[in-house]
Amino acid sequence: MGVLDWISKYSFSRPFHKNQTRADFKEWFAKAPGWDTLDPKIAEALIERLYGNPIFEVFVHLSREARLIGQYEALNGLPGKGADEAFVGAINNILFRTGSASLELVVELMRPSANQDELKKHYGFATDCFECAIELQPSFLHAYVQQAVLKHLFNRDDEARDLCNRGLVQAGILKKAPLPSHHGMNLRSAVDEAEARLRTLLAELQEEAFGERVIGFENQDPTTEIMARAVFEALKKNLADYTRQPDARYPVTTPVRIVKVRLWETASSWAEYSED
Repeated sequence: MGVLDWISKYSFSRPFHKNQTRADFKEWFAKAPGWDTLDPKIAEALIERLYGNPIFEVFVHLSREARLIGQYEALNGLPGKGADEAFVGAINNILFRTGSASLELVVELMRPSANQDELKKHYGFATDCFECAIELQPSFLHAYVQQAVLKHLFNRDDEARDLCNRGLVQAGILKKAPLPSHHGMNLRSAVDEAEARLRTLLAELQEEAFGERVIGFENQDPTTEIMARAVFEALKKNLADYTRQPDARYPVTTPVRIVKVRLWETASSWAEYSED
């Protein structure tokens, strides 16, 4: 390396957010201290996945602050065929392990006497790790699970439910595609396991937020007709249960029944359901 090359390499100081074109990003990864030791194919894979996404800067900052760049360096030299997927998958595993470790620390640090600065730091690490993993690979279901758990810990349940629903959409897409088993790993089983965790977590979040007032419409569109039938069936069951109570405050005789339910969409359109 010549003197001018050495000066160019070690005096490079352009902030990441100043990059505009793909060529800018490639140059930045080739010259920025720490990142310059990575296989250029890693940078190309990251640029391909995150170019134009605001999470790209979050990923770079997180990788430096959590000292992950050295772990990325261990990926240098992966085989060329399918390297993009291999690099992204390996980086996501690093992000997931780091985020999960920080999540465990967050749980420990939520005690009143714990160091609040450490709590904030590891909350930031965890949420950024899982969000970056999702953006890099939207089908990475376990990242949705961990991010939803993290949000729930801090009573951000709307975000947690949204994450569960987004993860379930991705699970549905994965299950429609061929998922081969290889190297002792059953990918179909892994998807089913992650989907089950998302459904369980979502059900717990809904129960905690709404209790028994929620009427689910799993595997069917909640049209006005279907909703009218669901309300009818719920009322019929509740009325029957109430009628059987020996100490009911307002006694109801068995001939009393639900005749029909009419559910209005607008002032002029409605749907009706009855069993007659």
